[in-house]
Amino acid sequence: MKSRIYAKNISYIISISIGKGCYRHLRISGNKTLHDLADTILWAFEFDHDHLYAFFMDDKWWSRRNVYHSPYDDTPPFADEIKLTKLRLFKGQSFKFLFDFGDEWRFQCKVLQVLDETTKESEIVRMKGDPPEQYPVFDEDFDYDEYDKPEESYPPITMTARKQCTPSIVQSANLTPPPEKTEKADIDDAVFEAAFQYRSDKLWSKLNDPDIFAVCLSNGEIGYCSVTGSIGECIALGLYIGDEGLWSLYQIFQNAFENSFATVISQNCLRLELTDKSEIPAPIVNAAKAYGDAHTIKFNGKKRYPTFLKMQSYLVPDYIKTKEDFRLLAEALRAAHEVAGKLKTVSKTKLGLDDTLNVIPLLTPDGNGYKWSLMKKPDAPEFPYAKPVISEEKAAALRALPQKGKWESCIYILSDSVRDEHADRDVFQPLLLTAGVPSKLKKAILGNGYYPEIAGEMLSQLADWMLECGVRPKMIVTHGARSLSFLAQFCEVCEIELTNSDTLGKVEKMLDDYRREHDIMDSEMLSEIADMLVILEQMESEEIEALPDELKAILCSLIGTGLLSGKLEKRLAKIL
Repeated sequence: MKSRIYAKNISYIISISIGKGCYRHLRISGNKTLHDLADTILWAFEFDHDHLYAFFMDDKWWSRRNVYHSPYDDTPPFADEIKLTKLRLFKGQSFKFLFDFGDEWRFQCKVLQVLDETTKESEIVRMKGDPPEQYPVFDEDFDYDEYDKPEESYPPITMTARKQCTPSIVQSANLTPPPEKTEKADIDDAVFEAAFQYRSDKLWSKLNDPDIFAVCLSNGEIGYCSVTGSIGECIALGLYIGDEGLWSLYQIFQNAFENSFATVISQNCLRLELTDKSEIPAPIVNAAKAYGDAHTIKFNGKKRYPTFLKMQSYLVPDYIKTKEDFRLLAEALRAAHEVAGKLKTVSKTKLGLDDTLNVIPLLTPDGNGYKWSLMKKPDAPEFPYAKPVISEEKAAALRALPQKGKWESCIYILSDSVRDEHADRDVFQPLLLTAGVPSKLKKAILGNGYYPEIAGEMLSQLADWMLECGVRPKMIVTHGARSLSFLAQFCEVCEIELTNSDTLGKVEKMLDDYRREHDIMDSEMLSEIADMLVILEQMESEEIEALPDELKAILCSLIGTGLLSGKLEKRLAKIL
């Protein structure tokens, strides 16, 4: 006799609860998949199915064992590939359903009955309590827990990393903007119109980060657009312009950056992010609310406010300031609205919006609409690293020096930033370290400005130091494309062999000593801290309380430093 587990007409009654006093008892066929069950749960609680989810069948939040993911996620096994009967569900079994990795709606599931009956359509057989609002309406004048921290005109941007191809810039660096508190940002209505249309279209529920499309911009360049938000944590559209932008986008897709700081210093894009009021400058909030009031737009729920960011290599991420950048980003957002409209009737594969294809849709403005075409997916361009040169006169003087040994030399970009007052920008400082033979020959050259502009000056200082030492190396060992490009012409004209290596023992020790001496936290440590903060935000209060006392003391010391998100800081303050 066959077990009822494998009976063809088996059905289940499953209790689904969220919070206290709110549950639904669902009847569903055993031939349905876990993805069907997810649809039914969200329907029963009146939620839109617009985010990723996961089923934890061992009844443990964030367990890595026996977990099934949304078919739109990148991590198998997928919920649409397993039928309920194959899970061997039994009466009394409990499991968990997590919806929207950003807001983390947590549903507790329990099998109440296993029926030898068929069920054609899933149904609610019992219900109690009103479901929570997926996007609750906030009273802007009320002091909610999320918003009760005194608001600054430009609040510190925390370094909470996001587990996505393109991390949230609002939560990945610290900016120190101007002190104005009641000012309204000068942003054209056309920009807000495009931003709120993007919010309404929810294109992130249809496309993943690598499903890029291109648009012909009014400045004559091609902009490559990447949509972020499919897992719900960071909702954004990034506009990567020209070869420099495309290079940084490809590097993200290839996971080529060793840590989040390397990603930040290498990015070239304009970016719209939808985030919370507490995360963005008051002038932008004021401007957004003014536009919303004039156009009956509500700011209900989380991630409803637009903010506009600019990323450039070697510069600290900043808010967009120029009319030109706003105009280009608005052009990309209007193209995104065109894409959203097409996706209502045409599959993304037919449109060429599939990262497995060798083509990219290209949208060219044509009167009041767009002309669609398919362009071959460009090869990854070379990043235009600085290629400084020294004069022939100085090169001749260096060639006259005796040669001795194998030296190490490398350019590093420090996580500390300095203010470039002349250009109204914050730059990450470059540091050139060189270790010669004998070991007492060591030189640290700190650049005080924007690296591409001061690379020539730093190279000239290196040449002057060698002339002072009265010796030049036979070989220079360096690491990475940035340093190879920096030293290429110098080594060629000075008749020094140049080679690349993954490890540089001498200068890496110099770097560690320099960071300790100047109290600079290295980029890898910053990335590790960012990852730890993500894990902390996902932990239950009981799990945080169970942490070792030494770690809890460190967490206490971080409260009030600006490194933590407001929500996490409030939780830790209550628990610790």
